[in-house]
Amino acid sequence: MPEPIRQTLIALSFAFIAVGVYHRILAAQSGESLDRRQEGWPILIGMRLAGLATFGSAAVWLWNPSWFAWAAVPMPEWARWIGVAGFACTVVWLMWMFHTLGPNLTDTVVTRRAATFVDHGPYRYVSEPDVHRNPDGRREPGPRPGNLAAPHRWHPVLLDSGEAHAH
Repeated sequence: MPEPIRQTLIALSFAFIAVGVYHRILAAQSGESLDRRQEGWPILIGMRLAGLATFGSAAVWLWNPSWFAWAAVPMPEWARWIGVAGFACTVVWLMWMFHTLGPNLTDTVVTRRAATFVDHGPYRYVSEPDVHRNPDGRREPGPRPGNLAAPHRWHPVLLDSGEAHAH
C-alpha cells in the first residue's frame, strides 16, 4: 500500500476514534446504568468479539500492511484513492451520527429510559418501518404506506408485543 494512502487512512481513523470517544464520554455522563444482559448473551458477547476482530485486524493492517500481503489485490493507485474517499465519507457520516444521537448514544442495543426519537441528521434518510409521517407531518405508529420493510412484524410466528420496539 502506498505510504500516503496508509497515512491518510490512519489520520481518518484517529479522527473517527477521537470523535467517537468524545461522544461516548458525553453520553456516559447521563449516569444511567444500562443492563447489557437485556441484549442476550449471544449479542452481548458476539457483537463485542466481532467488533474487536474487525477493528483489531484493521489496526494491525494499518500498522504493518506486509502482514496482510497474502490478501493484497493489485490495482492502480487512483482506485485506492477512490477507496480512501469512500472511507472519508463513511467517517464523516459516522461523526454526524454521533453528533445527532447525542445523549441517546449507547454501546448496546438497549435504549435509555429518556431516549428520544431521532429523525434529524442522517436519520432523516433512514426509514423506520414502524413509524410513518402523515401528510401534516405528525409521526404515527404503524407501517408506512407502501413500505415493504415492515411485513415481518405481521407474521404470526414473528409477531411480538411491541414492547421491545418501544421508543
